[in-house]
Amino acid sequence: MKIDVHQHLGIRDVKAKEIRELFDYVVLNPAYKYGCMCCVDGFYQQYLWNKGKDYLQLGIYNPKCRVPAEVELGRQYDKGIVGIVLNPINHDFELKEAWKVYQFAEDHSLPVFVCTGRGKGNPLELKNVVKEYKIRIVLMRLGYPQYINQAKEVIKESNIYGEISSVPIDLVKDFPKDKLIFGSCYPYIPLSIIKDKEILDNARKIINI
Repeated sequence: MKIDVHQHLGIRDVKAKEIRELFDYVVLNPAYKYGCMCCVDGFYQQYLWNKGKDYLQLGIYNPKCRVPAEVELGRQYDKGIVGIVLNPINHDFELKEAWKVYQFAEDHSLPVFVCTGRGKGNPLELKNVVKEYKIRIVLMRLGYPQYINQAKEVIKESNIYGEISSVPIDLVKDFPKDKLIFGSCYPYIPLSIIKDKEILDNARKIINI
């Protein structure tokens, strides 16, 4: 099975050809390309765009949002999200501040997709999270470029996985294949599909399909 867990189609001003036919399942990521203090980035834009289509959707939440996490994520959960995005890089928060998101994810059996790679997106901050909460965590971009070594350490935890969009293939090979899932980050970056069937299928360990 071919699964892409990371596309940004459906967000306002993101214009690109749909490539849905290349995959069995595609998951929409609502994160904006650049930093902002938005509560939910492009989630509702994608939700409306996806009506009549068959994309799966990730929710998103900024812990600095005035709307309580359980309220906003509850709305998104009712709309069928299959996971939650945390973006400490663009939203400028410490990962320890997102405890209400981790609790919601645990209560609703949802994986948490964490943007990593620079700034406050340091994977090491998640080691204590998986000890306190029974959740699955996906390191988006595997800590690349600044935190590759930290990602190698953290991914040893049984319930932490890595998503490989934008990561050079020679670095991807340094990680255990059974812990990697495919994401393209299309169309924020040009589409590049790997041929490894195991990695293309591994998302079934994370999301309910």
